[in-house]
Amino acid sequence: IAVHVLIAAHIAHWLITGSTLSPLEPSEAMVLSKDSIINAGVIFFGASILITIVFGRYFCGWTCHLVAVQDLCRWLLRRIGIKPKPLRSRALALVPFIAFVYMFLYPFAYRIWFRHDVSYQSTALTTETFWATMPGWIVGISTMVVCGFVIVYFLGAKGFCAYACPYGGIFGVVDKIAVGSIRVTDACRQCGQCTAACSSNVHVNTEVRDFGMVVDSNCLKTMDCVSVCPNDALYFGFGKPAMLSNSTSRRSRKTPSYGFIEEVVLALLFVAALAAFRGLYGLIPFLLSLAIAGVLAFLGLQALRLTYKPSVALQQFRLKQAGRLTRNGYLFSGMMAIVVGFWIHSGILQYHLFQANAMFAKTHDLRSHWFDQPGTQAKLTDQRAGMIDNGLSHAEAARRWSLSNRFPSAYTLAWLYLISGDQAQFESNMLKGMQHDSDNLTMPLDLASYYTSAGRLDEAARLFEQVTKNAPTSINAHMQLGMLRIAQGKFNDAATALQQARKLDQQNPRICFNLGVLESTRNNMPAALEWFEQAVALDGSYLEARENLAGICCALGRFDDGIAHFKEALSISPNDPATRQLLARAYMAVGDEQSAVDQLITAIQSAPGQPTLHLMLAQLYDRTGDSDAARQHHQAAAALLQPTPAAP
Repeated sequence: IAVHVLIAAHIAHWLITGSTLSPLEPSEAMVLSKDSIINAGVIFFGASILITIVFGRYFCGWTCHLVAVQDLCRWLLRRIGIKPKPLRSRALALVPFIAFVYMFLYPFAYRIWFRHDVSYQSTALTTETFWATMPGWIVGISTMVVCGFVIVYFLGAKGFCAYACPYGGIFGVVDKIAVGSIRVTDACRQCGQCTAACSSNVHVNTEVRDFGMVVDSNCLKTMDCVSVCPNDALYFGFGKPAMLSNSTSRRSRKTPSYGFIEEVVLALLFVAALAAFRGLYGLIPFLLSLAIAGVLAFLGLQALRLTYKPSVALQQFRLKQAGRLTRNGYLFSGMMAIVVGFWIHSGILQYHLFQANAMFAKTHDLRSHWFDQPGTQAKLTDQRAGMIDNGLSHAEAARRWSLSNRFPSAYTLAWLYLISGDQAQFESNMLKGMQHDSDNLTMPLDLASYYTSAGRLDEAARLFEQVTKNAPTSINAHMQLGMLRIAQGKFNDAATALQQARKLDQQNPRICFNLGVLESTRNNMPAALEWFEQAVALDGSYLEARENLAGICCALGRFDDGIAHFKEALSISPNDPATRQLLARAYMAVGDEQSAVDQLITAIQSAPGQPTLHLMLAQLYDRTGDSDAARQHHQAAAALLQPTPAAP
C-alpha cells in the first residue's frame, strides 16, 4: 500500500508541476543500453540489484507493484473458493532471464558489434514527459488483468514472476549470491505449514531440512513462511549464500509438471504465441506479450494433451476422464478452437508485417534521398524494384488481414509506394494512418516534409503546427516548422518556432545553425555569427555550420577568421570543391592570389567537370599576367558549357 501511495504521489507531482523525477521503473533502464543515458530508472534498477546481493529478492516481495497485483488476485480467487495449482516448467523458467538479456544486454552487444558509440552520453534524472513510455488505460488495465487474474489462475500465484518477468531474471541470478535468506533453527518439526503458506511455490520445509536455508531463487522474502511457523523456527538472517550451499548437487524438490517432450512443445508454443501477439496492432507491449505467451503455451499444451492423454485436468475442472471428453472438455475445446483461430490469424498478419518491414528497413538510403534531394526520384535497379514490389505485396496483405482500423502497416506501405513512384498512394496511406493513429508523430512529420518538397508549404505548415500542438515537446517539429517559415519569409514565426526548439534542447547544434540561417536571411550578420559560433562550439565537425561561419566572417570583413574556418571545414571534408572555391575567394579578398590558385587547382582535380572553377581560375591567371594558363582554362570552361549534341 505504501509503495502505491508513493507511485500516486509521484504522478501527482508531475501533473501539478509539469516536471518530475523520471519513472522509477526497471524498464526505464533500457535507455542506458540503447542510448548510454542515465536516468532515475537506471539508478533505481541498479540499486535494486545491489540490494538483492545483500537481502535477496526483497525488492520483488515488498516493492513490486505487479507482485502486489498478483497477491491481490490470488486472495480474491481464494475468497471465491479457487485455489490455483502452480505450473512447474523448466522450459518457461528460462524466459525471465532470456527476456532480461534481450532487453538490457542485447542492445549493448548490438552497438558494440556494429561499432556504435557506447560511451556515456548524458544524465536525465527529471522529465516533463512522464507518461511517454507508459501504456494507455486500455493496455494498462489489460496488463493488470492478464498479469494478475489470468496468469495467477493458470500458472500459479507468482506466475508472472516465475515465467515472464525480465527483472526477476536478473534478480533470480543475483539471489544465488545473496547473503540474506530464510534460515532455520533446530526447533523445526517439518510440519509443512511454511510450504503451504508460501505464495511463491517454494518447498520451504524440504529446503530448510536439506540445506538449513531456502535456496530456491523464486523465494521473494515475503516472510509468509516465517509468520506461520508454529515453533518460530524460521527467520530471515545472514550467512553463506545459496550458491555455496551445495544445492546444485541435489535434485530439485519440485516435481516438474511435464516430461522432456512436453517441455519442448511448451517452449515452441510460447515462441509461437510471442511472435503472434507481441506488438499486435501496435497495442501489446513486450511484458504483456510475455504473459500472454506463457498462458497460451500452457493452454495450448493442455489442448494437445486431450488428443493423447486418457485423463486431463485444468485446475479444478476435469476435461477428460477415462479416455472421454467431459462437458467441460468440450467447452474448453470449443473455446480453444476460437483462440487458436485468432492466434493463427494474428501470426499470419505478423508474418506479412515482418516481411514488409524487413523490405522497408533496406530502403533507408532511398528514403534519405527524398529528404536530401526533395522531389527527386531515386533510380532503382531491377533487384531493388523487385524487393520493393515484394514489400508492397506483404504490406497490402497485412492491410487485408488486419481486423482493426488501426492499420499496422500504413507508414511502411506509404513509403514503399513513394519509393516506387506512386506519390498519390503515399499521401493517401499517410493520411489513413494518421487518422487511425493520432499519437504517431513520424507520419505527420514525414508527410509535412513531403509537402515541403512538393512546394505545398501551407499544407506542410498546418501539419507541423498540428504536431507542435499535440506534442509540444517535439524538438524536430518546432525546428522543421521554423525552417519552413524561413522559406515562406515569415521570419517572426520562424524565430518563435526555433526559439521554442532551443528552449527544449539547448545542446542541439542544428537548432543553433537554423537560427543562424534565419538571422543571415534577415541580413543580421552579427546575430548570425553568434548562432553559427554556438553551433560549431557544440559540434566541431558540423560542416555546414563551419562553412556558414566562415562565410559570415568574410562578409563582416574578418577574412583571417573566415580563412581559418574554411580550412577547418576542409579538414572535415577535404574533397569538397565548393568549400575550396569559397576559400579561394577569401584568399583573393586578402590579396593572396597564389593560395587562391592552389585551392582552385585542387578543386578542379577533385571536380574537373565544373566550368565555374575553370572560369574563376582563368580570371586569376589574367590578374597575375599568365595569359597562356588563362586561355587554357577559358577554353576548358567553354568546352564544358557547350551543349551536348543530341543523339541521332
